[in-house]
Formats: sequence, C-alpha cells, structure tokens
Amino acid sequence: MRINDVISELNRSVRPDELWGEKYHISSAYGAVEIEVGEFLYSFVRCLKPKIILETGTAHGYSALHMGQALKDNGFGILYSCDIDPNCIVKSRSRIAQADLAEHVEIIHCAGVDIIKNTGVTECDMIFLDSDCTGTHPYELVKSEFFALKDYLIEGGFVLLHDVVCCDGPKKLFNENVSTGWWDKMIIPTCRGLGVLRNHSLSS
Repeated sequence: MRINDVISELNRSVRPDELWGEKYHISSAYGAVEIEVGEFLYSFVRCLKPKIILETGTAHGYSALHMGQALKDNGFGILYSCDIDPNCIVKSRSRIAQADLAEHVEIIHCAGVDIIKNTGVTECDMIFLDSDCTGTHPYELVKSEFFALKDYLIEGGFVLLHDVVCCDGPKKLFNENVSTGWWDKMIIPTCRGLGVLRNHSLSS
C-alpha cells in the first residue's frame, strides 16, 4: 500500500474545522493535526533535512506518516514517535508498515518524557510536541516533555508545538520560552495554532 492510500483512508471523511470553516480541514482521524499541518510538516522536513526527529503523541500516526514520507524522500533520517495508548501504538505501527516507512519511523510505547531512554538518542534536529492524554494538553505535561527533551536539540534545532492557539498548556509554554530570549519564534495561525521555536547558540 502506498503512502497516499494510507493517508486517504485517514482522510475518508474530511470536514471543515468548526471554527475556521473551509479554511482548514480535519480528517476522520480524531485528534490528528489539521490536514494542512500534515502537509506543512512534510514540506518542513523536506527543507530542514533532519537526521533525527522526536515526536510525542503519535495518536493515529497522521503526522508521523507525513514526516516519515519526507524523511524517505530525503533519503535519510529517522523519526521516533511515542504514545502511551497501546491501541494507538498498534494501529500506527500498522499504518507505518503499510506505507513502507518502517525504515524511517519507529513507533514507541512510552511517555514523552521517557523517549530518550527508550531510544538512546544523544541529539536531535527537531522535536514535535503533541501529547494529549486528556484532550486539553495540560501545561504540566507539555512543560515536562519540553524540559526533558530540549537539551538534546542541536544548535539551531527546532521545536514545534501543536495547539498553541486553542489550548492553554502549549500556549503558556510557548509564551514563557519565547520571553527568555533564547529562542527565535513564530506562530503559524492555523485553527489550532502551530508554534515554531528555534534555539540560539548558548555562546551567542
């Protein structure tokens, strides 16, 4: 099965976002990123050419499929994506295998704060934070993942936070860290909001 077939199955009942109407679209995979954000993640990874990506909150594997395909098209790189829901793990691993992306995507059953010890990663180029065990992205969860992973980010690396517009947890974390001056930042104003942070050299 090709990547497009797997994505199409997840998009089988696309609907406009309830807040933005026809501007952004939600797939039938409840909890997945907006369809347009999935496409953005693909293009971002294609441009960034990362060797290692860490993702928290695999859910249906929607974003992992897009980033994994970009890594495959780049010809190198691996995405480690984790979730605490065993059902999500099983289904996402199946989708990754169906899309022939197993060489570039590893789905791990663990909490986001434990992804380092479960992979042995010593550094990464990109982190995508999207864990959501309650439907609200609680601040303490997002904060704990950010501080557990940020020191493994290479100089000039990127942290992407989903839901920085619609959820208080990611929004608060994003605002706190951009105010420190250690991060370049921007918000891509999708219906849920995608925050982008790029770290500065500590010596600059």
